[in-house]
This record gives sequence, structure tokens and C-alpha cells, in this order.
Amino acid sequence: MLVLIQGIYANVLPNSTELIIRASLNDGRSYEPLRLPMESNTLKCIAAKGGFFSYAAGTAYQILTHYDVGGLEVDNYLTDLPIQKGLSSSAAFCV
Repeated sequence: MLVLIQGIYANVLPNSTELIIRASLNDGRSYEPLRLPMESNTLKCIAAKGGFFSYAAGTAYQILTHYDVGGLEVDNYLTDLPIQKGLSSSAAFCV
């Protein structure tokens, strides 16, 4: 029996004022880094827009409004989840 482990791999650091995300895709491509102020209106707007970073912005918005937190820097250096199979990679990123 062959078991393949797939996932999203990242290094995460605290950031006092911003949400910064560097995201990679399973084909080796990457998105331009997302850099947003950790500010509720901005995060809520990006979350409502849709798109790849909307789940991350929405999650950051919920955390910001319920907890006393600063920002976060996420460097997603490797993703090997298959695209469009089960839990989406953009949603899994937040999990």
C-alpha cells in the first residue's frame, strides 16, 4: 500500500501591523505576495471580493475582530495539494 502525503507547507512569523502572504501553487507557480494592513475594513473588503486570498482575509478578519492580535507573515513555500479536489487549497490554507 502506497500512501502519499500532500499538504500546504509554510513558515509563519508574527507581524505587528500587517497580513503578508506569499503563496505557491502545486504546479510551482506562485502568486504575487499579498500585503494588507491588519485593519478590519480592509480585510472584510478583500474577503467579500472573492478570489484566492479571500479565505485568508476573511479568517484574518474574524481573528482580528474576536481577539487582540497583530498581524502575521505567512510564507507558503510549497503546496502539493491537487487543484479542485475536495477542500480547496485556498480554504485549506486557512485550516
